[in-house]
Amino acid sequence: MVKAPRHILAAISDEPSALHGVRFISRFLRVTDDIAVTLLFVVPKPPDVENPGRFLTSSLARGKFSLDQAARLLVEAGFPSESVEQKNLFARRSKPAELAAEAVRGLYDAVVLGRRGHAWLMDLVEGSVSSDIVDTGLRVPVWIARMPGEDRTGVLACLDDSEQAFGMVDHVGFLLARESQPITLFSVLDPGHEDHARADALFKRAVGMLEQHGVGVERIHTKTVASANPAKAILAEAADGHYAAVGVGRTGENKGTLFMGSVSTTLLKELTGAALLVHQ
Repeated sequence: MVKAPRHILAAISDEPSALHGVRFISRFLRVTDDIAVTLLFVVPKPPDVENPGRFLTSSLARGKFSLDQAARLLVEAGFPSESVEQKNLFARRSKPAELAAEAVRGLYDAVVLGRRGHAWLMDLVEGSVSSDIVDTGLRVPVWIARMPGEDRTGVLACLDDSEQAFGMVDHVGFLLARESQPITLFSVLDPGHEDHARADALFKRAVGMLEQHGVGVERIHTKTVASANPAKAILAEAADGHYAAVGVGRTGENKGTLFMGSVSTTLLKELTGAALLVHQ
């Protein structure tokens, strides 16, 4: 396994035309001398057919083509070829569960999902597939790049007083310390009780975390808005600010779905252009 100070696991599907997660990585992370990317293709379980070997051979061939395309995209973007690893994993459970297990087993700093990964998560949110990925314990930050837009920059880091939100800020500081991306700390205030002192306290703590990672103060911005609908306010700011990513903390107790918080769920369903970062 390749290793580096920043190690990312990128899930690859057998659709080489839909490498949205890898495209996001190539545009978003420009300092590449301390990053390793493991490209993971989960080979599906063969169906109950007479010749499962033929099915597996075909799946491996399609996966190899997608893995090669993804690796080429990263190398062309400036990632050293020796820092890009291709990996096949034969599924014994659902694909999301295998991905979750690999993320924990490999001690990755982040998981990046594209369009297919977004579909997996939507199935989990809506309860239409098994919650294996939750039970396995996917506790690394997840970046979901369903339809990443070009020429976007910066992270909109959405704050509340949950530890998950500050975990998200800590991850952003770690991942982007050597990058040039601006980071906007964003707080949605209750219009009936605009507690600016509370927002200032949240910002102070978050700024301190970012500075501990070496993020320059010139890259850190703060913004508050008043809204009774936090998800709608975040979506509006994400569109207006043309951010590359929106970060939130997952809140709520795990009761069998991946995202219990209504804000996270709404963003997962409706955010386009920007990637969504969810910290568990």
